[in-house]
Amino acid sequence: MIVETATYETGAPTIDSQVVTLRRAGADTFLIVAVQELAEQAINKAFDIGWSPIRYLSGVSQSISSTMTPAGRDKLKGTITAVYDKDPTDARWKDDAGFKEYSEFTTKYMSRDEQNDARVVNGFGVAATMVHVLAQCGADLSRKNVMYQAANINGLELSMLLPGVKIRTSASNYHPIRQMQVASFNGSSWELFGELLGS
Repeated sequence: MIVETATYETGAPTIDSQVVTLRRAGADTFLIVAVQELAEQAINKAFDIGWSPIRYLSGVSQSISSTMTPAGRDKLKGTITAVYDKDPTDARWKDDAGFKEYSEFTTKYMSRDEQNDARVVNGFGVAATMVHVLAQCGADLSRKNVMYQAANINGLELSMLLPGVKIRTSASNYHPIRQMQVASFNGSSWELFGELLGS
């Protein structure tokens, strides 16, 4: 049962009062749907006021390097999210062929901090998907053909997607990623659990 909601403006300097409002309402579950800087504030404020509900974090703020680390990793232990990309800071991927491809490219063009940012992983995937679409177009780069190819991707596997996650689109569904895996933050990385969800 939802006991309280608290909205915010993206440009707001703080969301401390919203966190306090949610705690006062007696919420035992905290769904953090906020941009990275404000998610970090929400995490810190909840910790500072001694509020420790079950926490769920939206995908836009799950980057370990740009949200979890600044907020303080210990404050986030047990937080739950859903992921579809490999975390570039997670040692489990160091020998993974897809991660090596990502690492070689980003090492050439980016700083270590940028390479570790989940937003960069996402951008890498978006760019790779666009490369795929353009390759499928061949010599016909008309808008009609680009749109046709973009709406007809069937099972594209990208180097930084979790094993089993594939890009699929159709004329009736443009959402390219429809699979995720639930993960819990263990203080250093997202620990995947359960089965891959989606179709």
